[in-house]
Amino acid sequence: MEIYFVRHGETKGNKEKKFRGRTDYPLNENGKNQAKKLKEKLKKYKFDKLLTSPLKRAHETAKIIKPEGLEV
Repeated sequence: MEIYFVRHGETKGNKEKKFRGRTDYPLNENGKNQAKKLKEKLKKYKFDKLLTSPLKRAHETAKIIKPEGLEV
């Protein structure tokens, strides 16, 4: 079994160098673009599951990078 960990894309809090913790910042435009680029790089791998934290930034990233037919 192989497990891959992916960090969420950039948020307003990242950009402002704020400690985020459980603060629920959504992805900013750069973060969405980062996730789209990551999706392209991950196409060569086959995934059986995709799990994410409930935070907006992580969930948004997962929805962008998920392969066709895989649930988040």
